[in-house]
Amino acid sequence: MDDAPLVVIIEDDHFAAFLFKQTLNAHGYAVAINSGETVDLPALVSLKPAALLVDLHLSEGDGVQLLRRLRTVRSLRHVPAALITGDYFTDATVSREIEKLGIEMYFKPLWDDQLLSVVAGLVKRGLVALDEASR
Repeated sequence: MDDAPLVVIIEDDHFAAFLFKQTLNAHGYAVAINSGETVDLPALVSLKPAALLVDLHLSEGDGVQLLRRLRTVRSLRHVPAALITGDYFTDATVSREIEKLGIEMYFKPLWDDQLLSVVAGLVKRGLVALDEASR
């Protein structure tokens, strides 16, 4: 799986993260999980993720703040990301911020087919961005 695209899941629900990992591994993706309590930016940079799945409500802050922070890191700025949440009532301010960051949001539960579709789209978008950047 050395050539497999790496998906980093930042999710404080350990069971949800485990299920996402099982599904993605079974379909050829490499997966790294972070509980969201602390995100070590240099370590994340060294992983060179192809995509990020970030929970909206983390125990130590929220996914929007985290993605805003990640977007300040040059090598992570163009890594495609999606927010995932079980919260169907998102504040209008949060919704505007998500839109401003160009992030898509998906609601739990994410069934296998939807998860795979989301991740495939993110990875494809990341490959296109890398190709364009190399020109």
